[in-house]
Amino acid sequence: MKIKEVRAIDNKRHESYLEILVNSSIDAFIATDMKGIITLFSKGAEDIFGYKAENVVGTPISDYYLKGKNEAKKIMKRLYEKGGLKNYETEMIVENGKRKDRTVTMNLSVSLLKDSSGELIGTLGIGKDFTEFKRIERQLQQSEKLATVGELAAGLAHEVGTPLNVILGTAEYLMMELEEDNPKAEDLKIIISQTENITKLVRQLLRFSRYNQPEFKPTDINALINDVLKLTDHQIPKKKIKEIKVVTDFQQDLPMVTGDDNQLTQVFINIFVNAVHAMPCGGTLSISTRLVKPSFSASSHDRFAEISISDTGIGVHPQNIQRIFDPFFTTKEVDKGTGLGLTVSHRIIEDHGGTIDVESNVDEGTRFIVRLPIHAREDTNVK
Repeated sequence: MKIKEVRAIDNKRHESYLEILVNSSIDAFIATDMKGIITLFSKGAEDIFGYKAENVVGTPISDYYLKGKNEAKKIMKRLYEKGGLKNYETEMIVENGKRKDRTVTMNLSVSLLKDSSGELIGTLGIGKDFTEFKRIERQLQQSEKLATVGELAAGLAHEVGTPLNVILGTAEYLMMELEEDNPKAEDLKIIISQTENITKLVRQLLRFSRYNQPEFKPTDINALINDVLKLTDHQIPKKKIKEIKVVTDFQQDLPMVTGDDNQLTQVFINIFVNAVHAMPCGGTLSISTRLVKPSFSASSHDRFAEISISDTGIGVHPQNIQRIFDPFFTTKEVDKGTGLGLTVSHRIIEDHGGTIDVESNVDEGTRFIVRLPIHAREDTNVK
């Protein structure tokens, strides 16, 4: 056999081996020509994005960036300047139905491709799905915020509490000394009213800083949510409740979770009341439960009760969605909320070993997704 023929066979084996490596990887391998047209879309890319290679090859890579051509130009500019790109995070579009929000956070490493003569012929990108990693990162950041705010809240509440009592007591005493028609009485009423508002906030801060660990027991989530809906009905004006349609879709054979009834009730009241406030002209509140096994779970025994709560309200602006669980962050009017309800709810769900996420579109509505683990525990006889 001639040397050229041997080399040709070796090259084919080498190419075949590389093809096996690429298609065996869980990461996405995507190659393009110099015009940005996709020439390679690996099996890992198919799994992450939900598209078939035959439908993607030949289309522009810019079609799959959330920011479109601007993102593609930005990446190419950096490639020309630096020769490569490492750990670049971007949002990319997945096939409809693959994910609820139709986007995935990708961590990309991209390099320029050259032929044997050194001429540029395209790009090769290797992408990792960082969506779940970013969600966990946000959860950790939120936990750090809560720990810091808890310490600050305890100190602030004690420091502010005493002078507030003095101000309130003095104002009430002066009110008693004045005649009802005295013009100064109105000013004192304002002082008393505003001081009481601050006192109320201080009490909430103290409750926040003295947060108790949950007392776990078997909990029927479907029954608990039905009870919360009854409680919410009493907390919100009848006129407003009548304008809102409540739709429920509960999985009837849903196993029980191990949780604290009182704390979980507080979580769902917070979410339901916020949903009602987000629909000032009426709308639909949809609540569903189901049993899920998250794709990121390593154990085949990990199961979660997923509670989805959606409204058709005003929604949350994209710049605020990442702050929605931050302490004291609120989009409500002054005196309508302190911004602690969802912060406390986040900590409760976290202490239950679960997760709470939010999706929203302005003028379309908001959806909260709460996941609580199904624990198989002999001491509590949970299913």
